[in-house]
Amino acid sequence: MNYRAIISTTIFVFVVHCGYSSAAVIPPEWADVRVNPCAKASWQYLFWKSDGKCYPIFKQGYPCPATMELVFDSSTKEAKCQCPSGRLYWEEDGRCYEPFTPGPCPEGSFLHPGQEVQSRGMQRQDPLRRTLHQVQAWLGQQYEPSKVEPLGFVHCKQRGYCPANWGFWPATELCYPFDSQGPCQSGSLFRWNVVTQQAECGCQSAVIYQSSTKNDTLAGSSWRPFFWPISAPCHEHHTNGPCKLGEVFGYNQSAQMTQCSCSKQLPSYHAESGQCFEKYTRGPCSVGMWLTSHPLDLPQYSMPASVRPAQSTRSKGSKTRKYSNTQPVANNRRNSIKQSLSCYCLPGFVYSEEDDQCFREYTQGPCRSGYFFIRSDEDDIKSPGLCWKNPCARQELYLPESQRCYAIHTQGFDSKKLLLLFYSMTDHIKVIVYLTF
Repeated sequence: MNYRAIISTTIFVFVVHCGYSSAAVIPPEWADVRVNPCAKASWQYLFWKSDGKCYPIFKQGYPCPATMELVFDSSTKEAKCQCPSGRLYWEEDGRCYEPFTPGPCPEGSFLHPGQEVQSRGMQRQDPLRRTLHQVQAWLGQQYEPSKVEPLGFVHCKQRGYCPANWGFWPATELCYPFDSQGPCQSGSLFRWNVVTQQAECGCQSAVIYQSSTKNDTLAGSSWRPFFWPISAPCHEHHTNGPCKLGEVFGYNQSAQMTQCSCSKQLPSYHAESGQCFEKYTRGPCSVGMWLTSHPLDLPQYSMPASVRPAQSTRSKGSKTRKYSNTQPVANNRRNSIKQSLSCYCLPGFVYSEEDDQCFREYTQGPCRSGYFFIRSDEDDIKSPGLCWKNPCARQELYLPESQRCYAIHTQGFDSKKLLLLFYSMTDHIKVIVYLTF
């Protein structure tokens, strides 16, 4: 039972009798003076049997241990001490800790709740996660390793290793690029805190880190290049952020301030419309398309962490940013190549000249019943599509990898153990999803 809600909210029950209605307040369990003598003075006090005194409910610290709070136990009808909501109890020292933090764990590890948990307040779902799974599956690649079943109890878990300029986020056990939104909520950025030596979500308007000879990772860095003073949040560069359609968010080095702008020099520039858009979004494109600099260019908002660090090939004396739990990786940041954006079909989609839009390959698309839409030239990713006789019966899907038909919602070919699903996504495009199990 959420007793905090009862404390903060008055509950009324309306009773209808003979056409008249009346309201009654339902008191919490600890309001009964027979089980809680302190209720005579106030509902917000609990009786502590050990010393016979009254203490505020939800009080953290004495008579409870420093990290615990006082609550009412419905089963025993007595006050007891427990960890505040959302915190984990560590039996070895009897203290409570935030999940996914170093807590009592050895260096290089974090405290895991031992079970699946809902996303915390400072965490968002990856915006293109479903699309990425779809893309990688279509290319026959595994986007993420198979998930390991939770242990079922609170334990310390080894942190993963990430590429240089990327950081590990324990709550998802994935790597995200620094100075991006990453797993953070809108208005926050994913950055490295040189003080705590942890990646974090946040946003501030001023310089918060001072120079340090021990770690020069982001020493003396400022949130200013990402801070929008008008509405106060922080935004990732080359995204729409707080800007109007056709402009992107960035930092003007000369003026030393953030701004919404668009120019031909920006990697977000779309020459055909003369406007700027966030990469890997639909922008001004037709259905089934997105904006990118090359038809084979794929976004990488996150990636699985490695279980061990890669050996550095850096020569002695060379300088580089030092991030904890990182390894080098080549050119995998978004907008790293300054090429203007163009409209290309989403991976696995084929362009229809007649409709001026893209359709999922091996689906009916613009074709008449009994046919599916395929690429006219398999070796040319930009080749237009054509309609081809569909060899599959109704309620079946064609898999080009095996050149066979499979019933929907059934297991595919045994070598890969794939489950076939069929569903609609944005703009009512039909897509095939592969789920390994």
